[in-house]
Amino acid sequence: IAGDQILERMRSSEWGKDIKVLIVSNLNEADAPAGLRDQGIEGYAVKANLTNDQIDQLVDNILKPADQEEDISLEAIS
Repeated sequence: IAGDQILERMRSSEWGKDIKVLIVSNLNEADAPAGLRDQGIEGYAVKANLTNDQIDQLVDNILKPADQEEDISLEAIS
């Protein structure tokens, strides 16, 4: 089963409809399945372009409470 199919199933269930999701892939976002952004993902990152520390920082920023959120764009952590 592909990641976009898992995400679709998550979003259609009560327990998964509000879970924060960061897609970490080796596909460029333009090559990723259409509709990922429409399913409410928090971000999309290409593994080959990031260090493990940068991925950790993205996850940490996504998990922060709303009143402490920072810019989680890739440009902000580069």
